[in-house]
Amino acid sequence: MLSILAFAAIVATAAFNFPSAVNAQVDGVDFLGCNTPNTLAMTFDDGPHATITPAILDVLKELGIKTTFFILGKNAVSTQAILKRAYDEGHQIAHHTYDHLSLPTLTDAQVREQIQKNEDLINSVIGHRTALMRPPYGDSDTRVYNIVKSMGYTLVKWNLDTNDWQNIDPFKIFETDLKPGTGYDSLSHDINVQQTPAKIRQIYNLVKQRGFRFISMAECVGRAPYKDGYGNVVNSAFDRSSGGGAQNPASPAAGGATRTSAAAGSAATTTGAPGPAPSSAAGGAPTTTTVVIAQQATTAVRSSTTAAPTATATGGAIVGTGASLPLVSAVSLFAAIAALVA
Repeated sequence: MLSILAFAAIVATAAFNFPSAVNAQVDGVDFLGCNTPNTLAMTFDDGPHATITPAILDVLKELGIKTTFFILGKNAVSTQAILKRAYDEGHQIAHHTYDHLSLPTLTDAQVREQIQKNEDLINSVIGHRTALMRPPYGDSDTRVYNIVKSMGYTLVKWNLDTNDWQNIDPFKIFETDLKPGTGYDSLSHDINVQQTPAKIRQIYNLVKQRGFRFISMAECVGRAPYKDGYGNVVNSAFDRSSGGGAQNPASPAAGGATRTSAAAGSAATTTGAPGPAPSSAAGGAPTTTTVVIAQQATTAVRSSTTAAPTATATGGAIVGTGASLPLVSAVSLFAAIAALVA
């Protein structure tokens, strides 16, 4: 009996000290896709463009959907009014560096300059500092990841690449690759002539036919879009205007927050850096959840007209930070086994 009790003690101790999930770091990013199945975060990189972006905004307004624009600083300098329009119309604004350089090829100081310079420019236009960042070409590594994370960012890639920069019809990619049961973060470019209003309407109809819901990148990965909170972005799961829904979580600037997004057949959750967790709408206690999200394997192709080698992500992303099992679980397990052998 003593040996059984000793075994129970070991099991209980192991439960109490359950290892945390590793914070992503798949190819130096946090996320390769969306947490919730049958959702799509449609994103556009490298703009704003003087003529293509306004046409995209027109059709998005017509269709009533919100997307995310990963802003390239050097292109935004002369198109600030378009950037402001995108923000004012409810689209999320995110970060794509200032000069579109491969970050692993830069020094630490140069990486920080690329991030800070673009962040300052965007803030001067929309009044918020971005909190989500997509590295140019999808290029990142441990060093870059740690630098950018230290500057308050969540790093994202994609798991559906339209390859529009190769003059491929983006609709054909959606038609082939959009599979029910997965959450997608699609990569497009609002500097590419393939992104026409007609194509976007086609994609919209296909997405709806296959039962997908359009969401922001913030909702896709479960993080606030800006360092000071949600700004213009309203997530369906954290809709401040709904009256009965849960409130938006605290911003990463305050140390991060924990939020949970669930879908039928999925227990997808995300946990931010340690910090104040959100309260439920009914005033319940904050929830902390272990997070392990396996995204499908994806090939991350260069996302610019600049010729360069491809970066490949092989394997699923494990994202977020974990939480130890509560002490009560360990105690209950020990007590249950002891009762059985008594």
